[in-house]
Amino acid sequence: MSRQDRSRQNMAHSLSLRLSRSPRGNEPATWSTRALLFAITAVFALAARAAEPAMTNDYNAVDAILTRHCLDCHAAQDPEAKLVMESFDDLMKGGESGAVIVPGKSAESLLVND
Repeated sequence: MSRQDRSRQNMAHSLSLRLSRSPRGNEPATWSTRALLFAITAVFALAARAAEPAMTNDYNAVDAILTRHCLDCHAAQDPEAKLVMESFDDLMKGGESGAVIVPGKSAESLLVND
């Protein structure tokens, strides 16, 4: 074995010993210490994930709002301003005033403004 190979082997052995030692470096890290560090890391990861707002598309909530506040006047039978709000396709067609929803531009959407 060459001198260079022995040097690499010693460096690898030294590195593996450093990684398996406790922070003070004088006794080997135990499985319980590693388990504790893993548990702490997992708790912080879960806490960070829980803090992120959940993005959901709750179409049932939208349907409930439209049913409660809009369908008395904008149902398929005799809709006011010829605007039917019973389905997504009907909303996208619009009414007498044109399109009530402008995708990506809520400020221009008549549904939001009126």
